[in-house]
Amino acid sequence: MAKAGFYWHFKDRNDLLNQVLDYWAHEYTEVITENTQLLSLEPRERLLAAMQMVYDHKLASLDLHFHVWALKDARVAKRVRAVTRRRLDYIGSIFLELGFNAEQAAVRARLFVAHETSELPLFPRQSKERANKQRKLRWKLYLAE
Repeated sequence: MAKAGFYWHFKDRNDLLNQVLDYWAHEYTEVITENTQLLSLEPRERLLAAMQMVYDHKLASLDLHFHVWALKDARVAKRVRAVTRRRLDYIGSIFLELGFNAEQAAVRARLFVAHETSELPLFPRQSKERANKQRKLRWKLYLAE
């Protein structure tokens, strides 16, 4: 496709960049936070299912790129913070449902989001079996009192 043909789909460069951000926010976050099937699960299972979805669909595969982009563009930084806040709120609400107090839920949500969105870029070469085993162990740690 020619460059002119590609850009014809967008009003201007800003429209292209905004649509890229919208796509990332939807396809890599809202597919979990707005997933009605997940919402129908009990909190423990919802947490594990969210972990599994992040892994199976590589939902954190672009996060590093967006965080680096955010370092150079204040508009992008604002959007990345909003997506991160949405993730933290969603996961934090699960921990609140499980009976953790607000501070415990917030800390667990931060640990969850930090690890689950950085595991694939940091440890890309582990087997699926090992990843599944470690995910179950992390899930138990997230839920431990």
